Amino acid sequence: MRIIWTLPAKFYLREIVDYYKEVASVRVANNLKNKLLRATKKLSILPDIGVPEEFDIHE
Repeated sequence: MRIIWTLPAKFYLREIVDYYKEVASVRVANNLKNKLLRATKKLSILPDIGVPEEFDIHE
């Protein structure tokens, strides 16, 4: 399965990372980002571990 990062998803990931840089540290923010990206990559290998979201990729 191929994972498609939508523009809003990319935006929210950046917002989350920026928030944690401010309230915690750059290291914490980067660790969180890496964990989220690894979890997303797992979905491409094991898609049944997640819940699919219905969306129109042409929005």
